[in-house]
Amino acid sequence: MIEFVDEGNASVGAPDKRVIKQISKTQSLPPSFLSFCETNHGKTPKRGKIKGTKLRIGRFLSLVDDKSKLPGPFRPHFEDSSVDERVMRGISAVIGYESATSRALYYGERLLPFAVLYCGDEHPDEMCIDRYYVDFLCFDFEKKPIEPPVVVWHSEKANKEFFKYDEGKIEEPNYKKFTTPLAKSFAELLELVD
Repeated sequence: MIEFVDEGNASVGAPDKRVIKQISKTQSLPPSFLSFCETNHGKTPKRGKIKGTKLRIGRFLSLVDDKSKLPGPFRPHFEDSSVDERVMRGISAVIGYESATSRALYYGERLLPFAVLYCGDEHPDEMCIDRYYVDFLCFDFEKKPIEPPVVVWHSEKANKEFFKYDEGKIEEPNYKKFTTPLAKSFAELLELVD
């Protein structure tokens, strides 16, 4: 079972059902993930190490957006003080805002990010997660399964592929060039995290 850091006033509260409904219009969120999110979305694991890899989860993304009611005081994001940092750490912000990350994720059309990884020893809260140097764990909806597999999305490789696509050098992105399979489902991933 994953242990989480007590974040006090930084807590994101309950998932916003409106945000879940909005995301579900494009991708059907896996039941195991939704169950997990009832109490753990937006949280930081104490360890977050993924067995058999060098990967470490820094934070699970939240299911809130800029219209969500968040508990506690407003927490300005270090780059844009008009937005709460908890919103910027949400799935909607990662795929919906105009940024290098959302473009290279193709705005969530196939891959849906749900957790951000450490970059070396650097925790993702110390970085701009909308930049090309931050990697994510994503659901891969290529085959539209109810419980999609989990992949590692490699940001730098994804951005290189996006530029080729954007410049018309390739017709379709090759997702295999910037993702690595990790688990057959979210439930299986949870068994790998300590």
